[in-house]
Amino acid sequence: MTVRWCPSSGADARCWPGWSRACRASRSPGCDVGEVRERAQSPGARRLAGIVRAVVGFVVPPGGSPWLLTVRTLTYAVGSGAYLAVNAVFFTRYAGLSAAEVALGLSVRAAVELLVSVSLGRVADRVGGLRAWLAGSLAQALLFALYPQVRDVSAFLAVIVLMGCAGSLGAAGRARYIGDVVAAGRRVGVSAFLRSVQNIGLAAGTGLAGLALAVDTPSGYVLVIYLNSGILLLEVLLLACFGATAGSPAAAGPARFSRTTAMRDVPFLALSALNGLLALNEPMLFVVLPLWILQRTDAPQVLIAVTLVVNMAMTVLLQVRTSRRAEDVIGAARSQRFAGCWLAAACLTFWASGLSSGPWTVALLVGGLVTLTFGELYASAAAWGQSYGLAPDGMRAEYIAVHELGPKATWILGPLGVVALVMTPAGWLVMVVLFLAVAALCVPAARWAMSTPRPGAGTRTD
Repeated sequence: MTVRWCPSSGADARCWPGWSRACRASRSPGCDVGEVRERAQSPGARRLAGIVRAVVGFVVPPGGSPWLLTVRTLTYAVGSGAYLAVNAVFFTRYAGLSAAEVALGLSVRAAVELLVSVSLGRVADRVGGLRAWLAGSLAQALLFALYPQVRDVSAFLAVIVLMGCAGSLGAAGRARYIGDVVAAGRRVGVSAFLRSVQNIGLAAGTGLAGLALAVDTPSGYVLVIYLNSGILLLEVLLLACFGATAGSPAAAGPARFSRTTAMRDVPFLALSALNGLLALNEPMLFVVLPLWILQRTDAPQVLIAVTLVVNMAMTVLLQVRTSRRAEDVIGAARSQRFAGCWLAAACLTFWASGLSSGPWTVALLVGGLVTLTFGELYASAAAWGQSYGLAPDGMRAEYIAVHELGPKATWILGPLGVVALVMTPAGWLVMVVLFLAVAALCVPAARWAMSTPRPGAGTRTD
């Protein structure tokens, strides 16, 4: 393969489009559109270039992605992965709460988050994405530091609910910040890259939690809690020092917005509902599928862990690739349609696994897991494309919060409902019909939303 570096213009060599896409995706030093010119188009050269393009496109953040977002996502995911793996053990063994009390607290937190998320989105629009993100992260850091002081259910409820509110405020601020500092045509790609990074951090954090679980001492669990508090304080420090300069100075500023609310935007609410139905992929993966494997198939229990590992690996490797055509609203709707079809295929495969035995059962379960993950990847890309594509600049955080109402409600109602459904003889087939219906409605709903004027499409003040 003969490769020649040359200026972007005035060169007589033909540029292979793959290299141009790699340069545009990475914006790595010394690489610009049209710089890499390839004369030999042999199959071996194409394969090698594809490998290089994949590595460069993953290791180097996409163009327009501030380094701060990547660092924050990785560190936060490490802490979150460690906490999620030990929190149930911490509250039952260290704090002395019962399993029912912990479950009650988590349910109350989820319900409160659902109720306040839109209002906190409006707060983020009013004060600015960076300030809201800072406030939410600082509150979370302080609340994590209080966790070891929890000794009764009332204190647990107070801390866990405040933690949910702080997390919602920080998430709203972060979503607005990304919209402020990342160009419109790159927001989905950047979000996809950050989700891949997040999964790497979650895996690392889970590994750290494994050490605490192996030692199984109160001090080990407390150390994980304080690790989260320290990571959040580091996040606050980074945001305060580099938040404005990492992207755009305007990122910290507030925006004007109308007194109208996104909750009155009926077409957008319809998209949120469709987004919520597709978000059933998460309770299907984490709740329904493990129970199905244990109670309705003869597959080995270890397959439950295998499914989670495969899902995480596919997310790391394929999220960016599956998000490439979801930057605009119609492209996102088509991705949503793909997601519905993939999820319908997954449900059909899981249903077949209940009728098979031996190696065929394992093969069907793994195949269903792969199709389920593709549905998850396309659904995530569609959610980013629609929420950023339809949200007015002055109400971006509020609109994104409204778009997330569907998935939040899914996690409250979905696990119980889907488990009860799929354990019936025709339950998986009902899910197939549901997802195919969602797939059929996605594009018409997106066109309806595009043709409807957005209320409160304000402009930024700075």
